[in-house]
Amino acid sequence: MQQQRRRSGSAPDAGSSGGSQQPVDRNGAGGYHYRLHADGRVEIVRASGSIFVTRESNPRAYDAIIAEVGAYPGASAAEQGPSSDTPFLDGVEAEAAPEPEVVPASRAEAPAAAAPAEQAPVSRTGSGGYTYQLYADGRIDIVKGSRTTTITAESNARAYAAIVAEVGSYPAASVEAPAVEAPASATPVQEPTAPPPVEEVVAQAEPELEAQAPEQAPAEAEATDDRSLLDRITGALGGLFGRQQQPASEVEAAEEEAKAGPDASGDIDVNSMDRDELAIILADPQTYGFSVWAAAHARDRMLEHQEAVDATGVGTIEGVHTEDKTPGAEREDCTTFVLETLEAAFGSAGQAGLFAQVKAQAVRASGSGGFKGIELMKALQNHAGWKSIFWAPDTKKSADDDAEHTFASSVAERKGTYYGVDVDREKSVTDYRKTDGSEGDMSGIERLKRIPVGVLGARGGMHMALIINGSVYEVHWKEAATSRDAVEATPLENWPWLSGMVTAPAADV
Repeated sequence: MQQQRRRSGSAPDAGSSGGSQQPVDRNGAGGYHYRLHADGRVEIVRASGSIFVTRESNPRAYDAIIAEVGAYPGASAAEQGPSSDTPFLDGVEAEAAPEPEVVPASRAEAPAAAAPAEQAPVSRTGSGGYTYQLYADGRIDIVKGSRTTTITAESNARAYAAIVAEVGSYPAASVEAPAVEAPASATPVQEPTAPPPVEEVVAQAEPELEAQAPEQAPAEAEATDDRSLLDRITGALGGLFGRQQQPASEVEAAEEEAKAGPDASGDIDVNSMDRDELAIILADPQTYGFSVWAAAHARDRMLEHQEAVDATGVGTIEGVHTEDKTPGAEREDCTTFVLETLEAAFGSAGQAGLFAQVKAQAVRASGSGGFKGIELMKALQNHAGWKSIFWAPDTKKSADDDAEHTFASSVAERKGTYYGVDVDREKSVTDYRKTDGSEGDMSGIERLKRIPVGVLGARGGMHMALIINGSVYEVHWKEAATSRDAVEATPLENWPWLSGMVTAPAADV
């Protein structure tokens, strides 16, 4: 059994007029919140439960916290330590029983302690047009336009850490609440019930600890991790004082799990996400990667437009050839929507220069006749290493009886090209919607749904769009800002165009 320790010195007089000193809250890095107590304890405040450290219980952690956020006001780090009336058992706090309420003789209420002043949030600007509001309690608001999403270190540790790494955390600050003295008319302070002596606590806890301890060989017992014993003591002491104390190892395990964050390595269907979910991805491009980030960016623009139409009757995007122009609306067509998404995505990945090369080649090769989608897909292959696949709902008979589609299907199958661009013949997405009404082959569509984002071209790139998890995202250039359909998404199996190509990052194809 570990030996008890008690700091020397007499306990302060319970009737002294020195009023209790209030703890001071400080915010540390990584979303941690610390509460500094006048007796030298540091309380690590977490949603899963608080844990206490002192210089005696964990010198390294204690010194690191004090070095980061400072000591309790009015005392140097060297002077701080547990108060003389606080018993310790190798770092396990034996907390005192609650003090009884003291009522002044006049029955008038004692003056309430001044509430800590609310600390204003700090605004920081990040990349990609995002603004972050940092709060003293550790919350972060992700702000873009009229949309705000709140996260914490617990709700999404990866996004939280990425934001803090980019713009920093809330500045360490504290507001010390003034001590409150009892009024002169008050009766003498009633002496609180003293906590049981630590010897008694240990004596009561020991049978429970012995009963909980597993049978071990002597050598194994000596090798037992101190943390296991600390957990058992903590639980026993919490039971004695009528409180549930979460074992320290469980707290640490929960914190490590929270730090791991959501699994971004598996298939992510951006098509099913709302704007709050998309905001988390957009705030953390490093975790989610180029493809998922690009898909989230495009979907967020569509949802932003549609939500604005639903709320106000006017959206954020209009087609370049609409007859009803709206001041302030972004004027787009199928090509600009694709290019702007790619530019933002390459920029988020730190590859703005690479996209500049892609775009320059596509512009040169398109010539004076206007930008051609097929040249963009060639440039993505040449400079970014992207790969292409052919698609057609029916390779034998197109719904419009246009020979272009059956001819393109034949060339893609025989030569592995589409309008001179290489396509992977083994991965073509074809015959999923048969013109004669017979059952189609949906295997290619299912494979396409696993590709987060790609550039889609139809009829030799005459029309361009983005394809996101199997759905075509496109701008209609004649739609007004008042139309939800200025930007819309349609599953490829239902999309009316009849042949074309998808170009996507090689790792996704």
